[in-house]
Amino acid sequence: MTPKSESAKKARASDKPRGFARLSKEDVRKIASEGGKMAWKRGKAHRFTSEEARRAGRKGGLATFLIHGADHMSTIATKRQSEAE
Repeated sequence: MTPKSESAKKARASDKPRGFARLSKEDVRKIASEGGKMAWKRGKAHRFTSEEARRAGRKGGLATFLIHGADHMSTIATKRQSEAE
């Protein structure tokens, strides 16, 4: 194989957005909506029960605690308390 030219590398690594990033938010929302409707139509969609959502939230919280530690969690709690006031 021949090595890629510098201009080809620069063209590929340009700052131009690609894929969904290139679309407007409205277009992305429309495509996502159509995908969700199709998933329900095909029977592939899933609606979480409150118990499943609770378990998922607990699992995410535990992962955050294990990664960042107790100090990080107390900072989050303090921030949420001050926002609620």
